[in-house]
Amino acid sequence: MGVVWTRARSLGHPQEWDIFRKRHPEFLKHLRELEALINTVFIEQPSANTPDRRLVYLLGCLCWQDYREILLLCGNGYGIAAAKILRSLYEHAVTAHHIVKHPENASLFNDYVHIQDKKFLEYARNVIPPEHFATLLGDERIKQVIEQYERVRPQYRRDSSWTSVNVYDIARNDGTGLHTYYSACFASPSCHLHASPRGLYSRIAESEGKIVFQAGSQRLEASETLKLATSVFLIGFRAPLNMFAPELNSNLSLLMSKLLLDWATEQAPAPA
Repeated sequence: MGVVWTRARSLGHPQEWDIFRKRHPEFLKHLRELEALINTVFIEQPSANTPDRRLVYLLGCLCWQDYREILLLCGNGYGIAAAKILRSLYEHAVTAHHIVKHPENASLFNDYVHIQDKKFLEYARNVIPPEHFATLLGDERIKQVIEQYERVRPQYRRDSSWTSVNVYDIARNDGTGLHTYYSACFASPSCHLHASPRGLYSRIAESEGKIVFQAGSQRLEASETLKLATSVFLIGFRAPLNMFAPELNSNLSLLMSKLLLDWATEQAPAPA
């Protein structure tokens, strides 16, 4: 995996991919099986025809995209960059499980787009000169955003999230074990996703009395992040699988042990 520019140049690190392949032979061996299972559920799904089923289907597709991006980064040695997307994968997986158990909340999730549109309208108002604001966005569009916001606003206790329940509690109540990954897959990656001293100083080392920023590959972090991502993705995938193809659950269980075999005897530190 990688984007080739010419015979002499490529976007990525072929040397890191070689190391990655040697370290994770069983994982790569069975990756095609996972892709085949994913395609069985996601390529064409006509039964995703209600708000909750459509939302679970789309969240499942998004989890698969997150997972592929994590794999690409980990294969190139970017363990910390991959951990940032791991947080996204985790939240998408938790949300999919929540909607499966609470289909009535699908509209609450979908309608939150109008809260977000109003926020971005205000952001634009703050930076665009008043004399150009209506011209650039259009009076009709501005009116529509405000009307939709006023229509859905009473559904929400606050504007900062589509739900008043925090991610950990959703995972604990609805995530089929995903709450056990909260610290490693949501809280810890946040230190790298946001400006924080923990995230910054995890990239700093001292050498001969000098402070050195560690800009090289993070192979151990990449390996551990991929292990976590694989576990979270496969658990998260059970949400659309149970909804659209429950007869394939045993296939997923068998595949999970195969994909994680390389880590069975490996003791790598968790991502910083």
